[in-house]
Amino acid sequence: MQIDISKIIKERVGDIQILQMKLEKEKISLTVRFSNGRKRIVKLNRFVDVIKWAFCVGIFAGEGTKRGGRGFPFEFTNSNPKRLQAMIKFLEDLGVGKEEIKVRLQIRCSEKEIKEGKIKKLEEFWSQFLKIPRSQFEKTNVRISNRPSKSKFGTIRLRVNSNFLAKLFIEWEKFIIGG
Repeated sequence: MQIDISKIIKERVGDIQILQMKLEKEKISLTVRFSNGRKRIVKLNRFVDVIKWAFCVGIFAGEGTKRGGRGFPFEFTNSNPKRLQAMIKFLEDLGVGKEEIKVRLQIRCSEKEIKEGKIKKLEEFWSQFLKIPRSQFEKTNVRISNRPSKSKFGTIRLRVNSNFLAKLFIEWEKFIIGG
């Protein structure tokens, strides 16, 4: 079952005003104005799977960055490979190109594990699993600790440099849970 994204985008997405919405058979073209007056055209796929939409908005509600303000990007952080894969697939279904997604690995490991190449192994694992080239990875955040990590694969932050996308997910969260 598909949901028509045009039906769940209001006249405002946070402090971003929707000036015009052009509907095509499979796409939506939005002319938006940010609070600083800058205008931009945002293109999305019009129809997405309703279950994937609800699931990804739900996991964003728990693990997405919602710091507010101007200029903040869409960010989703998780250590579960399947959830990360689902979010990437949903972003693609929405019309966000995989090349727009930046990845940052965050791990806790000992000096010995660093010397044994754990960082490179985990970066390679995530690159292959998520099907995102390492060139899109930002510098890995390493916390040196002899205490074992709860996640053997570390934590991944997905980032799309889109203030509109971040605020759209926040609005959809309100749509689902009320508020």
